[in-house]
Amino acid sequence: MKRLLFIVVLLLQIFFIFANRPIKRSPVTDSLITELQTLPHDTTRLKLLEKLVLTEQNSPHYIEYAEEMFNEAQRQKNAKYICSSTYFKILYYYNKEKIDSVSKLVDYVKPIAERMKYYRLYFNVQKLLIYTYIYSEKYEYAINEALEMLKIAEELDNVDGCIAAYSCLASAYHETNRKKEEGEALRKAHEYASEQKTSSTQVNVLEQLIMFSNDQNDYKNLKVYLDENKQLIEEMLA
Repeated sequence: MKRLLFIVVLLLQIFFIFANRPIKRSPVTDSLITELQTLPHDTTRLKLLEKLVLTEQNSPHYIEYAEEMFNEAQRQKNAKYICSSTYFKILYYYNKEKIDSVSKLVDYVKPIAERMKYYRLYFNVQKLLIYTYIYSEKYEYAINEALEMLKIAEELDNVDGCIAAYSCLASAYHETNRKKEEGEALRKAHEYASEQKTSSTQVNVLEQLIMFSNDQNDYKNLKVYLDENKQLIEEMLA
Protein backbone atom coordinates (compact mmCIF):
# COMPACT_ATOMS: atom_id res chain seq x y z
CA MET A 1 0.00 0.00 0.00
CA LYS A 2 2.84 2.39 0.81
CA ARG A 3 4.23 2.01 -2.71
CA LEU A 4 0.77 2.70 -4.17
CA LEU A 5 0.48 5.66 -1.82
CA PHE A 6 3.80 6.91 -3.10
CA ILE A 7 2.53 6.77 -6.69
CA VAL A 8 -0.69 8.60 -5.80
CA VAL A 9 1.21 11.44 -4.16
CA LEU A 10 3.60 11.78 -7.08
CA LEU A 11 0.67 12.15 -9.47
CA LEU A 12 -0.34 15.24 -7.47
CA GLN A 13 2.95 16.87 -8.22
CA ILE A 14 3.69 18.78 -11.38
CA PHE A 15 7.36 17.76 -11.35
CA PHE A 16 8.46 14.09 -11.21
CA ILE A 17 12.09 13.42 -10.28
CA PHE A 18 14.16 10.35 -11.10
CA ALA A 19 17.26 11.66 -9.36
CA ASN A 20 19.22 8.43 -9.55
CA ARG A 21 18.92 7.95 -13.29
CA PRO A 22 21.90 9.65 -14.93
CA ILE A 23 21.35 11.08 -18.38
CA LYS A 24 23.41 13.28 -20.64
CA ARG A 25 22.68 16.97 -20.75
CA SER A 26 20.44 17.85 -23.62
CA PRO A 27 21.23 20.53 -26.22
CA VAL A 28 18.48 22.61 -24.58
CA THR A 29 20.28 22.42 -21.24
CA ASP A 30 23.61 23.37 -22.80
CA SER A 31 21.94 26.34 -24.48
CA LEU A 32 20.35 27.48 -21.21
CA ILE A 33 23.65 27.21 -19.35
CA THR A 34 25.38 29.28 -22.02
CA GLU A 35 22.66 31.92 -21.89
CA LEU A 36 22.84 31.98 -18.10
CA GLN A 37 26.40 33.29 -18.20
CA THR A 38 25.26 36.48 -19.93
CA LEU A 39 22.29 37.36 -17.73
CA PRO A 40 22.22 40.02 -15.02
CA HIS A 41 21.19 39.17 -11.48
CA ASP A 42 17.52 40.02 -11.86
CA THR A 43 14.28 38.16 -12.54
CA THR A 44 15.38 37.16 -16.05
CA ARG A 45 18.11 35.09 -14.42
CA LEU A 46 15.64 33.50 -12.01
CA LYS A 47 13.25 32.65 -14.85
CA LEU A 48 16.01 30.96 -16.78
CA LEU A 49 17.17 29.04 -13.71
CA GLU A 50 13.61 27.84 -13.19
CA LYS A 51 13.50 26.67 -16.80
CA LEU A 52 16.83 24.91 -16.26
CA VAL A 53 15.52 23.11 -13.17
CA LEU A 54 12.45 21.90 -15.05
CA THR A 55 14.52 20.83 -18.04
CA GLU A 56 16.85 18.83 -15.78
CA GLN A 57 14.16 17.31 -13.55
CA ASN A 58 15.17 13.78 -14.61
CA SER A 59 18.86 14.45 -14.10
CA PRO A 60 21.22 14.08 -11.13
CA HIS A 61 22.06 17.75 -11.76
CA TYR A 62 18.51 18.72 -10.77
CA ILE A 63 19.34 19.52 -7.16
CA GLU A 64 22.40 21.57 -8.17
CA TYR A 65 20.28 23.88 -10.30
CA ALA A 66 17.54 24.01 -7.68
CA GLU A 67 20.14 25.08 -5.11
CA GLU A 68 21.53 27.70 -7.47
CA MET A 69 18.04 29.04 -8.11
CA PHE A 70 17.34 29.11 -4.38
CA ASN A 71 20.57 30.99 -3.60
CA GLU A 72 19.94 33.48 -6.39
CA ALA A 73 16.38 34.08 -5.19
CA GLN A 74 17.67 34.72 -1.68
CA ARG A 75 20.28 37.19 -2.96
CA GLN A 76 17.57 39.05 -4.84
CA LYS A 77 15.12 38.73 -1.92
CA ASN A 78 12.51 37.51 -4.39
CA ALA A 79 9.82 35.74 -2.35
CA LYS A 80 8.12 34.16 -5.36
CA TYR A 81 11.25 32.38 -6.52
CA ILE A 82 12.36 31.58 -2.98
CA CYS A 83 9.11 29.67 -2.64
CA SER A 84 9.29 27.84 -5.96
CA SER A 85 12.97 26.91 -5.60
CA THR A 86 12.36 25.65 -2.06
CA TYR A 87 9.49 23.55 -3.40
CA PHE A 88 11.83 22.02 -5.99
CA LYS A 89 14.27 21.15 -3.20
CA ILE A 90 11.51 19.65 -1.06
CA LEU A 91 10.45 17.40 -3.94
CA TYR A 92 14.03 16.19 -4.29
CA TYR A 93 14.46 15.33 -0.61
CA TYR A 94 10.94 13.89 -0.45
CA ASN A 95 11.82 11.40 -3.17
CA LYS A 96 15.02 10.61 -1.29
CA GLU A 97 12.87 9.99 1.83
CA LYS A 98 14.99 12.43 3.86
CA ILE A 99 12.40 13.48 6.40
CA ASP A 100 14.65 15.89 8.33
CA SER A 101 15.51 17.87 5.20
CA VAL A 102 11.86 17.95 4.11
CA SER A 103 10.76 19.09 7.56
CA LYS A 104 13.33 21.91 7.77
CA LEU A 105 12.50 23.21 4.30
CA VAL A 106 8.74 23.05 4.92
CA ASP A 107 9.15 25.00 8.16
CA TYR A 108 11.26 27.54 6.26
CA VAL A 109 8.95 28.10 3.30
CA LYS A 110 5.48 27.95 4.91
CA PRO A 111 5.65 31.38 6.60
CA ILE A 112 6.84 32.95 3.35
CA ALA A 113 4.11 31.25 1.28
CA GLU A 114 1.49 32.23 3.87
CA ARG A 115 2.63 35.85 3.87
CA MET A 116 2.54 35.96 0.05
CA LYS A 117 -0.78 34.05 0.00
CA TYR A 118 0.72 31.27 -2.13
CA TYR A 119 -1.74 28.82 -0.65
CA ARG A 120 -1.44 26.11 -3.30
CA LEU A 121 2.27 25.84 -2.58
CA TYR A 122 1.62 26.17 1.17
CA PHE A 123 -0.67 23.15 1.22
CA ASN A 124 1.44 21.15 -1.24
CA VAL A 125 4.53 21.33 0.94
CA GLN A 126 2.52 20.51 4.05
CA LYS A 127 1.08 17.49 2.28
CA LEU A 128 4.56 16.25 1.37
CA LEU A 129 5.67 16.62 4.98
CA ILE A 130 2.68 14.60 6.20
CA TYR A 131 3.42 11.81 3.74
CA THR A 132 7.01 11.63 4.95
CA TYR A 133 5.59 11.06 8.43
CA ILE A 134 3.37 8.28 7.08
CA TYR A 135 6.28 6.57 5.31
CA SER A 136 8.28 6.83 8.53
CA GLU A 137 5.37 5.23 10.43
CA LYS A 138 4.87 8.37 12.53
CA TYR A 139 1.14 8.09 12.14
CA GLU A 140 0.02 10.29 15.02
CA TYR A 141 2.28 13.09 13.79
CA ALA A 142 0.72 12.67 10.34
CA ILE A 143 -2.84 12.74 11.66
CA ASN A 144 -2.24 15.76 13.89
CA GLU A 145 -0.57 17.69 11.05
CA ALA A 146 -3.38 16.77 8.65
CA LEU A 147 -6.06 17.89 11.12
CA GLU A 148 -4.24 21.18 11.62
CA MET A 149 -3.97 21.62 7.84
CA LEU A 150 -7.70 20.91 7.50
CA LYS A 151 -8.50 23.54 10.13
CA ILE A 152 -6.44 26.17 8.29
CA ALA A 153 -7.86 25.19 4.89
CA GLU A 154 -11.43 25.46 6.16
CA GLU A 155 -10.74 28.86 7.71
CA LEU A 156 -9.37 30.04 4.36
CA ASP A 157 -12.16 28.28 2.45
CA ASN A 158 -9.38 26.72 0.37
CA VAL A 159 -10.58 23.67 -1.57
CA ASP A 160 -7.06 22.50 -2.50
CA GLY A 161 -6.07 22.48 1.15
CA CYS A 162 -9.19 20.58 2.20
CA ILE A 163 -8.64 17.91 -0.45
CA ALA A 164 -4.99 17.51 0.54
CA ALA A 165 -5.84 17.30 4.24
CA TYR A 166 -8.55 14.68 3.79
CA SER A 167 -6.35 12.64 1.43
CA CYS A 168 -3.55 12.68 3.99
CA LEU A 169 -5.94 11.69 6.76
CA ALA A 170 -7.27 8.81 4.67
CA SER A 171 -3.75 7.55 4.03
CA ALA A 172 -2.81 7.73 7.72
CA TYR A 173 -6.07 6.04 8.73
CA HIS A 174 -5.43 3.29 6.19
CA GLU A 175 -2.03 2.53 7.67
CA THR A 176 -3.53 2.38 11.18
CA ASN A 177 -6.41 0.16 10.02
CA ARG A 178 -9.10 2.73 10.85
CA LYS A 179 -11.35 1.80 7.96
CA LYS A 180 -14.41 3.80 8.98
CA GLU A 181 -12.41 7.03 9.35
CA GLU A 182 -10.54 6.29 6.10
CA GLY A 183 -13.80 5.96 4.16
CA GLU A 184 -15.23 9.14 5.68
CA ALA A 185 -12.08 11.11 4.84
CA LEU A 186 -12.02 9.85 1.27
CA ARG A 187 -15.67 10.71 0.71
CA LYS A 188 -15.04 14.23 2.01
CA ALA A 189 -12.02 14.55 -0.31
CA HIS A 190 -14.19 13.38 -3.22
CA GLU A 191 -16.89 15.89 -2.30
CA TYR A 192 -14.37 18.76 -2.43
CA ALA A 193 -12.66 17.38 -5.55
CA SER A 194 -15.97 17.43 -7.39
CA GLU A 195 -15.84 21.23 -7.07
CA GLN A 196 -12.43 21.32 -8.72
CA LYS A 197 -11.67 21.91 -12.37
CA THR A 198 -8.26 20.26 -11.97
CA SER A 199 -8.82 16.80 -13.41
CA SER A 200 -5.56 15.37 -12.06
CA THR A 201 -6.67 16.16 -8.51
CA GLN A 202 -10.00 14.44 -9.09
CA VAL A 203 -8.27 11.40 -10.58
CA ASN A 204 -5.96 11.05 -7.60
CA VAL A 205 -8.84 11.16 -5.13
CA LEU A 206 -10.74 8.62 -7.23
CA GLU A 207 -7.72 6.31 -7.28
CA GLN A 208 -7.70 6.32 -3.48
CA LEU A 209 -11.45 5.60 -3.43
CA ILE A 210 -11.00 2.78 -5.96
CA MET A 211 -8.35 1.11 -3.79
CA PHE A 212 -10.46 1.58 -0.68
CA SER A 213 -13.63 0.17 -2.29
CA ASN A 214 -11.70 -2.81 -3.63
CA ASP A 215 -10.20 -3.51 -0.18
CA GLN A 216 -13.69 -3.37 1.34
CA ASN A 217 -15.19 -5.58 -1.40
CA ASP A 218 -17.60 -2.72 -2.06
CA TYR A 219 -18.08 -3.55 -5.73
CA LYS A 220 -21.09 -1.29 -6.24
CA ASN A 221 -19.13 1.86 -5.38
CA LEU A 222 -16.00 0.44 -7.02
CA LYS A 223 -17.81 0.44 -10.37
CA VAL A 224 -19.09 3.99 -9.79
CA TYR A 225 -15.61 5.30 -9.07
CA LEU A 226 -14.01 3.32 -11.91
CA ASP A 227 -16.54 4.74 -14.39
CA GLU A 228 -16.00 8.27 -13.09
CA ASN A 229 -12.24 7.83 -13.27
CA LYS A 230 -12.43 6.50 -16.82
CA GLN A 231 -14.53 9.46 -17.93
CA LEU A 232 -12.10 11.95 -16.39
CA ILE A 233 -9.06 10.31 -18.00
CA GLU A 234 -10.80 10.33 -21.39
CA GLU A 235 -11.54 14.04 -20.96
CA MET A 236 -7.91 14.72 -20.04
CA LEU A 237 -6.66 12.82 -23.08
CA ALA A 238 -9.12 14.65 -25.32
